Amino acid sequence: MTLTAGKALGQLGEATDHDLRRRGVERPGHRGPAAHERVEDGLPRPVTQIPVMNDYGKIVRRIDMGYPECKVGVEYDGEQHFTNPDDYANDIERLEFLASKGWTIVRVSARQLRFQRPQVANRVRTALARAGAQYA
Repeated sequence: MTLTAGKALGQLGEATDHDLRRRGVERPGHRGPAAHERVEDGLPRPVTQIPVMNDYGKIVRRIDMGYPECKVGVEYDGEQHFTNPDDYANDIERLEFLASKGWTIVRVSARQLRFQRPQVANRVRTALARAGAQYA
């Protein structure tokens, strides 16, 4: 499977809600997908807000961003994912559901995006390689 290499995923800087909507972010106040665009190092541009359907064809989840043709997603875990027990429990169920649909999810935190971007890019690259993706 070949992915088209696009422009590296550059920093968005101060994107407005309108800019984020144009990029496919459904919930502009939710900055997770925007933060994911900080992943760089030559990765192809990911799709944002990827719909995932249940067995009845209804969209029941969305992945922040990723590569649907390879079923590799990148999910941003904000602070609430670690401080709110309900959010944490929902995340566990969400990740189990996505795994049952064949998705590999690379989870990243704000700290990793800020200080470990090359390592995040390598984790995404590794997940894509395991899924059989090839890109220039």
